[in-house]
Amino acid sequence: MLADAQADATRVIGAADNEAEAARLAAYEELEAVTILGLAVKELAANLPAIGTLNITPDLLTPLLARLGGGTVDRSAA
Repeated sequence: MLADAQADATRVIGAADNEAEAARLAAYEELEAVTILGLAVKELAANLPAIGTLNITPDLLTPLLARLGGGTVDRSAA
């Protein structure tokens, strides 16, 4: 009898979890792909370990700034 009650409780919890997941997916259905990607990146960032120190050198920063400014980088000059 205890095993039957535990099995029933497990089924009820599983059904509730399924309904909750279906509701979450339904909410995402109306969002644009870029919004979903942003939410995924935010979730990923929240679960990454902390970065203690980040060193950004000019050879990494220059191409990024050039792209932001719409320019190009002459890599042969380096």
